[in-house]
Amino acid sequence: MRFMKKLVLCLLIALSSIFFFSANFYASSKEALSENIARLASSVELVQVDLSNRKIIVGQNPYLKNTKEPTVYKFRNLDKGFLILVNRSHPAGKDFYNPNMINIAKKLPSTKSELMLDREAAEALAELFDAAKSDGIKNLTVVSGYRSYSYQEGLFKRKVDFYKNQGKSSEEAKALAATVVAIPDQ
Repeated sequence: MRFMKKLVLCLLIALSSIFFFSANFYASSKEALSENIARLASSVELVQVDLSNRKIIVGQNPYLKNTKEPTVYKFRNLDKGFLILVNRSHPAGKDFYNPNMINIAKKLPSTKSELMLDREAAEALAELFDAAKSDGIKNLTVVSGYRSYSYQEGLFKRKVDFYKNQGKSSEEAKALAATVVAIPDQ
């Protein structure tokens, strides 16, 4: 009986010390977490886009202490050039033509002999390639440019055919379904 009391007493001491140390660990880890959150929050910068004045303002979060002076970036006019939105809701149409297209395949490393791109975009891309080269990056390659309506239509059809041809016969589909839902050891 005495042995049992000693065992219970030892277990109580062990459990209470575990609880005490884990409570302290929890408190210290909670403080560390708070410090990490504060450090992370202090590095978050607020980005404001001011379209009327054509500038982007990047500055430290104004809701925190020690805010620094924001950096202001001016951007070029977005309304000049040939910038249009093309997506499912705003199709360009079969007759779309951009008179500012140029072939960049001979001017920049590319995977095709003819690669069309808007002149303004091509100039910006050439600047990017030059900057990359001066930073030691030499393996940039243009792999895609403007796609005509017929090219895009063919690409879409090939993609549909690819997935359509992956269909299974009803026997194959049933066998696959039975394999997938089979219960182990039965």
